[in-house]
Amino acid sequence: GQDADFDLMNYHLYNAFALIDGRIGVDLAPGSHQTFFNPLLDLPYYFLAVEWLPAYPRVVAAVQGLAYGLLVFLAFRINRRVFRAGDTGGTLLAVIATAIGVTGAATISEIGTTMGDIPVAGFVLAGILLLLRGEESAGRGAVIGDGVAGLLFGAAAGLKLVGAIFAPAAVVALLVVGALRTRAVWRAGVFAGGAAIGFALTYGWWAWRMWTLTGSPAFPFFNRLFGSPWLPLTDFLDKRFLPRSVMQALYYPFWWIQKQHSLVTELDFRDLRLALACVAVAALAIAAATGWRRALQNRPIVFLAVFAVVGYVAWEWIFSILRYAVVLEVLSGTLIVAAITAAMGTFTRRRVLHAVAAGAVFVGVLAWTMPLNWGRVPFGSRTFAVDVAPLPP
Repeated sequence: GQDADFDLMNYHLYNAFALIDGRIGVDLAPGSHQTFFNPLLDLPYYFLAVEWLPAYPRVVAAVQGLAYGLLVFLAFRINRRVFRAGDTGGTLLAVIATAIGVTGAATISEIGTTMGDIPVAGFVLAGILLLLRGEESAGRGAVIGDGVAGLLFGAAAGLKLVGAIFAPAAVVALLVVGALRTRAVWRAGVFAGGAAIGFALTYGWWAWRMWTLTGSPAFPFFNRLFGSPWLPLTDFLDKRFLPRSVMQALYYPFWWIQKQHSLVTELDFRDLRLALACVAVAALAIAAATGWRRALQNRPIVFLAVFAVVGYVAWEWIFSILRYAVVLEVLSGTLIVAAITAAMGTFTRRRVLHAVAAGAVFVGVLAWTMPLNWGRVPFGSRTFAVDVAPLPP
């Protein structure tokens, strides 16, 4: 069925309409605080569903689904590089790692919707792919790749501010993989410069518009800093889903193994992926420290592990909202399969056997997953149809 989630009905359509029809600053927050979110991500759906193809809801849904297709493609390209898929075993590992990552409870639930987390994750994964390529190259091409990667990360943050947690995670990963050598610092600097430009391109215009309207470039957030008279002096962050105890903060993903409600999202869900990814990161760290495998020789894995850990810590500390962790869900498959190959490498070097073990894990994880249900309705003759009851005389 087609998307009918609360945010779509509350503000995704309205924000695009307000921008196109000049309603910004005229209507008083019809979508509550979400009225003031950057509308760029909402424009494609608005044009498709309202202006161009209102009588073809299935085509609209199919086009919306292309963002997920791109996510799968980028995840596979990353995994091909990580597992050096030059043979049948390596290709199988890349396929399975991708399958685990792109079928997470949050990711699956957003296919074809207007929530925006999948497109943002696509920008981030494209940037990661460029950074991994830069690990294996040098010269001007590598510098340009790092800058473009930063541009993509910054653009993601500008389109949806929650994506801002991933650029610092990439900077830390670059510095760690490069052992803080001059080249690593240079790469991180080029990346950060690109991220600043990307953020300015996608959010700068909206920041100026909000500044002139409300007195705050990030309205309604961080008002303790910017002091807009439109709101009290509060940071206006959603803290409903933060861990309730130190134990939860340390082991939060392990709570999600059982069916949960109102823990890191408003809806029922169940997922093993991030809990297994935590175990995988610990296993890879032990493997590197004890030397059963030369794990540190696989620089892409080191980069992704550091990136995931830093990104996860920032995610949990700031909001702990499951659907903002699509990037981490997608990369969980990579970490899980990498840990399986590191552990099994002690007994066998046959990558096909590694793939068989990883495939068994995928089947179990997929069978256990309970995706979120944001709300969908059967396809009708039009994407949107408003039936107004006849009024009495």
